[in-house]
Amino acid sequence: MFNVRVVEESMTSRVAVDIGGTFTDIVFLNEETGGVDVLKIETTPRDPSQAFSSGISQILEKTRASAESVRSIFHATTIASNAVLEQKGAKTGLVTTEGFRDVLEIGRQQRPSLYDFSTDRPVPLVPRYLRKEVRERTSFEGKAIKHIDISAVSKVARELKSQEVKSVAICFLFSYVNSSHEAKAKQILKRMLPRAYIVASHEILPEYREFDRMSTTVLSAYLAPIVGAYTQQLVTKLKRIHVNTDGLYIMQSGGGLMRANLAREKAHTMLESGPAAGVIATAYLGSQLLIDDIISFDMGGTTAKASLIKGGRYQITTEYEIGTGFNRTFVARSAGYPVKSPIIDLAEVGAGGGSIAWVDNAGGLKVGPRSAGAVPGPACYGKSGDEPTITDAHVILSALDADYFLGGAISLRPELSTKAIQKKIAKPLGISLSAAARGIIDVANSSMVRMIRVVSVSRGFDVRDFTLVAFGGAGPLHAAELARELRMRQVIVPPNPGVFSALGLLYSDVKSDFGMTRIIDFSPTESGAINQIYDKLERMALEWLRKEGVPREKQEIVRTADMRYPGQYYQINIEIGSEKLSSERIQELVQDFHTTHNRMYGYAFEDEIVQIVNFRVTAVGGMLKPPLKSQNLSSSEVESRAIRTRRKVYFKEFESYADCDIIERTKLSPGNCIKGPAIIEQIDSTTVVLPNQIASVDKFSNIIITNN
Repeated sequence: MFNVRVVEESMTSRVAVDIGGTFTDIVFLNEETGGVDVLKIETTPRDPSQAFSSGISQILEKTRASAESVRSIFHATTIASNAVLEQKGAKTGLVTTEGFRDVLEIGRQQRPSLYDFSTDRPVPLVPRYLRKEVRERTSFEGKAIKHIDISAVSKVARELKSQEVKSVAICFLFSYVNSSHEAKAKQILKRMLPRAYIVASHEILPEYREFDRMSTTVLSAYLAPIVGAYTQQLVTKLKRIHVNTDGLYIMQSGGGLMRANLAREKAHTMLESGPAAGVIATAYLGSQLLIDDIISFDMGGTTAKASLIKGGRYQITTEYEIGTGFNRTFVARSAGYPVKSPIIDLAEVGAGGGSIAWVDNAGGLKVGPRSAGAVPGPACYGKSGDEPTITDAHVILSALDADYFLGGAISLRPELSTKAIQKKIAKPLGISLSAAARGIIDVANSSMVRMIRVVSVSRGFDVRDFTLVAFGGAGPLHAAELARELRMRQVIVPPNPGVFSALGLLYSDVKSDFGMTRIIDFSPTESGAINQIYDKLERMALEWLRKEGVPREKQEIVRTADMRYPGQYYQINIEIGSEKLSSERIQELVQDFHTTHNRMYGYAFEDEIVQIVNFRVTAVGGMLKPPLKSQNLSSSEVESRAIRTRRKVYFKEFESYADCDIIERTKLSPGNCIKGPAIIEQIDSTTVVLPNQIASVDKFSNIIITNN
């Protein structure tokens, strides 16, 4: 896909760093030539910033580029999501309207399991003794029914200060309509708690539904000190290696970059930072290959993620939860913490290369969600880990070469994989070693098939109409089997699948979202009021782009709306377009809503009124994207030099080991065709081609797998 070359000292460059649970991926881009170089190193869980700075230093040394040449650094991180999942955020207080401090704990009426009355709700991030009430009340129309009690705010501030809180979240009723009370409370709290982070709901989420708004505000406050300290660590370490810190950007969950100095104020937007970059890379690849309907499949060391791209556009939602245990965007409602913020719609399961296999009390084989991570890692790493993982299963089945993992940078120990799987899986189940290893793969594949169906079939899409783009270190190992099970048309494995998410950072734009709640009938008679609201949001977006220094020709404004039928609890996000809304355009968009509702839920009330609930505008500042490098197609025959060796690999289709070619990907040429079974190895990943499948190399060096 990209040309890789040594760069000159005089050029300017960009660096992308994606920190995952097991590995940290670094991509270097020469802005003048489009040359790209990549690096994969182990993550440092205790201090992720160490892998960040070490990776940048190593990639600069590898490319012989100077630190001064780096103009921008784009970063995806799991620091925010890990803080929530591990309950390691800051000590946070909550200030809310009198009588409403328990909203955070009561939540919704929904339960994660409808018929399980013993299911525990997530523990509130703010304990009850730190949730404080203030006498004030604003009506749903924005009128002050009871003016805020200033003395009560001061008292609350003293109490929270005595408890040594690091952050305070403020969330008053109907502050999204009239924010004056929250603004006064914030002013007092900032004065009396100068060292604490103060987060007001009207600044980060001026939308209705107090529980969602309160949960999001609390999450932002809970994460702000963690994110602030982390970004400061990054800045400090960049200065030590003499890299410019002004160009440091962080990936947001919704697929846009933001300056690192803003991350603390918008900490909740970083919860799905890494997965978002992979989806963006997939959408960009599809646009270059002229493939509009794609499902991205990202399998790393700890989790697997899937997202749907329809008509070249990835899907955005504002309804998701973190900490559900299955995924973070849907299904397990009320099992996690709600976050109302634009996020790329994806599903996630605990099935990565380091996911641990185990046998439950009923004798059933399970895989995940626990992961061995980078430390101690799978048993075969030889770092004191003794739990069997998906990676260990692949070593037993010989899909992975113990002497060629990460291009030989890490030597795996198959005897430790054998010991772990034999002791904890094969012996308890009374089956052979190979059957146990194959069982681990089957269970993991089953979870990932369900995950892909969630983003496709459950959304009203036929998965057979989509192409699967597989990446992540482990994605290409499983993609062919998943596509065959789902009867998908083809699999695409990009040239650098192991660092594909990091590449996605280079395809990303600077973005910021603006929105507000106003419930209005979406009808021609309300076109004036609707256009007026969008005009207000657009002015805010354009002012933000101006402050960011984005040239006019690189600016884009995207308008969407959350719509519903009157009385519905949930709404659907519909793209509005950039032009002023005429009567005819409103009628077209109403029909779009009916059509989308019918596809998603199986019915539509075409005679019913449609309402806009939330108005949304996204400001986009376009960034230069590295071009895909194409080559002329050569012979379909694979040169003998590309076949590194032959070895016996276990294939489910044969129920045994079979000889197959082991091919070195870097020695393949565009136009080459490979008949399965075969294993294609490269430094950052391994691709499995099943029996009766054909793998061909296109002009961009992608591997295209189809059934014969």
